[in-house]
Amino acid sequence: MSLLAVIFAGVTVFTEPSQTALTAAAARAAHLLVDTPPFIFADTMASALLGDRAGEFIGYHRRHAGHPILSAARAQVVCRSRYAEDRLARAAALGIQQYVIVGAGLDLFGYRPGLARQLRVFEVDHPATQQWKRQALAAAGIPVPAPSRSSPPTWPSVRWLTSCRPAGPSGSDPTRCAPSSCPCSPAPRSPAPATRGRAHEPAGRGERHFWG
Repeated sequence: MSLLAVIFAGVTVFTEPSQTALTAAAARAAHLLVDTPPFIFADTMASALLGDRAGEFIGYHRRHAGHPILSAARAQVVCRSRYAEDRLARAAALGIQQYVIVGAGLDLFGYRPGLARQLRVFEVDHPATQQWKRQALAAAGIPVPAPSRSSPPTWPSVRWLTSCRPAGPSGSDPTRCAPSSCPCSPAPRSPAPATRGRAHEPAGRGERHFWG
């Protein structure tokens, strides 16, 4: 399945989230259903967010749970989420106040209780994915915390973080940035490897952006 596209006067408008966003959410949901404890990452809301698509996507994991490629893909998704949130927790203890999720897809960090309530969370992704996600959150009865914001990216500009500015991130507050459902996104490549985990200043004086 690909993005559902509607064409108006020669302009293609995407109306569904990407395949990657859907399959990543399905992998997080299926991890709790087909893998054995202890679980690497517990996303208890992913299945609800998929709505009437949950059976389609999670059913594939149920039928082929032990397939080496599918199980490896599922492990990659949940390990990435676990690593990102473990790193974020350590960064928050050191004073990080904002969290920008690049290629947020159907990531649900900002909608869970706990650490998300202590941070300002911003999601950067394609407008079609953001719109579908908002509708899916409403249909699933998942409340949207007031501090959460979403913004379209300015691909392929390396100054993609500036696309969040209208949504309200402070350039003076320490910010953690992490890729989510976009394993091959060009944006996270902008910092040199040596800068990962350290302060990076791509957009303005005094700004501190931490990658990891």
